[in-house]
Amino acid sequence: MTRTIYEWDLETVDEHGDIIDHCHADKLAELEGWTQCLPGEYVRLVLVRDTWTPINPAESIFGMNETLENRHWAYVTAEGLPARTNEGNGHKVPKRYQAEFARNKWAAGLIDRDEPTQDSATIDPAKGNTMNRLDWQNLAITSLPPANE
Repeated sequence: MTRTIYEWDLETVDEHGDIIDHCHADKLAELEGWTQCLPGEYVRLVLVRDTWTPINPAESIFGMNETLENRHWAYVTAEGLPARTNEGNGHKVPKRYQAEFARNKWAAGLIDRDEPTQDSATIDPAKGNTMNRLDWQNLAITSLPPANE
């Protein structure tokens, strides 16, 4: 019998869009103090859905009795937590996670910078102004000056 687990994940992303760190929690409120990052980095929030399948103990690796069958993601967007995982093509996000996200207003700005955002018009890669961060004190998305200033 398979089992499904959900967990929140704050991904720290560098200026190239590469994920450089993860911070996982069962409850979204546990992540609130973990939104600071270095210049050139930002954090984005995702709800991860894992499905685990039991395996024969004889096939066990490192004593594990389950194997990860599949993983789905629901990345927070400017509109909020999506209703479905994998950009709408996956599983429905349970209502309890939608409600948890709605209660934690501080998390609303933890969106992926690859998507169009209100501040994207002020970013000029030719000037080196591509570093965005989440201002953890007032949750305002701001542009940082180029690194060489």
